Amino acid sequence: MPKFSVIVPVYKVEKYVSQCIESILNQSFHDFEVLVTDDCGGDNSMRIVEEFAKKDDRIKILRHDKNRGLAAARNTALDSAKGDYIVCLDSDDWMEENCLSIIYSEFQKRKTESIWFNAYSYYEDTHKRGEKPMYEQVDGFRTLTPHTIAAYADFTWIKAYTRKSILKYNLHWPEGLTFEDGEFYFKYFTYYPRTYVIDDCLINYRYREGSIVRDADSGKIKMNDIYTVVEHLKEFWSELGVYENYKVTLIKLIQNRIRMMRGLKHTQEEVERALKFLDKMKYPDAFEKLESKPVNPLVSVVIPVYNVEKYVEECILSVLNQTYKNMEIICVDDCGTDNSMQIVKKYAKKDKRIKIIKHKKNMGYCTAVESGINNAAGTYVFFVESDDFIEKDCIELGTKKLIESDLNFVLFKIDRLETDGKRYPYDNWAPFYGSLPEGLFEMTPDKMNCFPFFYWNKGYKREFIQGNIVKWQNGGIYEDQEFFFRVFTNSPVTYVIDKSLYVYRIHKSSLMGVSFGKLKNVEDLFLVLERIYNYLRTSRYFDAYKSAFIELVVNDLKWYRKQYYQNAGLREMTLNFFKKINFPAEFKPETYLNPDIVQVEES
Repeated sequence: MPKFSVIVPVYKVEKYVSQCIESILNQSFHDFEVLVTDDCGGDNSMRIVEEFAKKDDRIKILRHDKNRGLAAARNTALDSAKGDYIVCLDSDDWMEENCLSIIYSEFQKRKTESIWFNAYSYYEDTHKRGEKPMYEQVDGFRTLTPHTIAAYADFTWIKAYTRKSILKYNLHWPEGLTFEDGEFYFKYFTYYPRTYVIDDCLINYRYREGSIVRDADSGKIKMNDIYTVVEHLKEFWSELGVYENYKVTLIKLIQNRIRMMRGLKHTQEEVERALKFLDKMKYPDAFEKLESKPVNPLVSVVIPVYNVEKYVEECILSVLNQTYKNMEIICVDDCGTDNSMQIVKKYAKKDKRIKIIKHKKNMGYCTAVESGINNAAGTYVFFVESDDFIEKDCIELGTKKLIESDLNFVLFKIDRLETDGKRYPYDNWAPFYGSLPEGLFEMTPDKMNCFPFFYWNKGYKREFIQGNIVKWQNGGIYEDQEFFFRVFTNSPVTYVIDKSLYVYRIHKSSLMGVSFGKLKNVEDLFLVLERIYNYLRTSRYFDAYKSAFIELVVNDLKWYRKQYYQNAGLREMTLNFFKKINFPAEFKPETYLNPDIVQVEES
């Protein structure tokens, strides 16, 4: 059996089909079949293909008795395919010589069900190829969540699939629709949300008059097909019992499709039908929120305050003096015993942007953060710890990138301010993070433990963190870890601002300085780790993020390795924790904390 089945629907492409077929036959990888479906174009396209087939028996010709469309042509070929892997190529496009070789190599290395790759645009009217790849993407695993799946190109011809993964759920392209790629894409990656992405441009996509993408770009699309695909997907996700999760996906899909219609003249009937459709789907409110992008949106800056009288003034001034002015500054009084809040109130009298939320009693850091979020009204939210401070352009740069990218959050670099008064880049714990360049970044499971687990070096969409995705629960000094996992599993793609905009102060009385690595905090640690484990188990992400979770556990336990061998209670607590979360035997803590491997300090 061949390794690849290359599917090529053919319809009225006599000018281009030779280049397409030659690009397949000239691959550096030779073990494939080419399934060409004759969709009754009526020109000389198939005569050209037949000449190639006489010389190369890897070409198999399948015929329709009448024109049935692109989706039907692909389905006919798919049903006849014998290859381990499926690649679709439109008959007016062509492959790079190493296309199949690279894809095959990636399948062998990554053990995934699909591989994504990139493409170059070729403009038929100018006979020039685009200087940059069609899509901005980075190599690595990508997990498609309901919040991110609609953000990527759904085209079939920049993806390769294992045939068995398609057959398992009897997936086909919906026939008779303009957006057949989209429906197949959303269904496939609901079943298989983890894929591997490579940035290599392996396909040349021809922009020409009459091509589907050119028609979509110019607004020549069938609105009825948009409605049909959305309704199909709603029915599909409802039958799987995951519709509530994917409701946001449909909102974003509708938004993307409507964008294609901007600038065009529509009949009153089309407008009324669109409004009725949105009303039928019960999405108009959410759709309007997604569509509106104010030029100068309100930003909420949340500052929990507790016993920081020595530092809080510098913190407040750093926020008040931001170059971005449209802010509300929510200071949460967590009932400290010093003069911190007197200082805050002094500035609140001078600047009405400061709002004070007071707890009745000390509730803890995490509850203070949650109180700030629950009282926030901004489109975007930033956090500042009250003993730290931010650079004057932090909110402006963060908000700008949030608006431009339309991502759920963006992140920026950190400086640490040491007790000697000197500032250093925060890369001693996370050198990979410190070296990230400016631009889009995808948090894959293998990179999660290369980052500091802080939530305050980021700016967020309020809707994202105020909803059910992010849980604010007390976990002592470890509460950031659960937040971090929930954020990145639900929204792996972020934008990195390559500038230190946040200054983290190191001092003896800080929460980290007082508590980190202390035996009294082990219960908090296990509580947070158990919550992360249960979250991953119930969110369908466990297989993808299992290794990242194990690495997190190991890294956390290393802070207690001295106590582990000196305290029988800690050893019992650790072993009980591992039993509780049902870890396999090979992940016992002794595997990583063996005294023959780890140097344990003497008492």
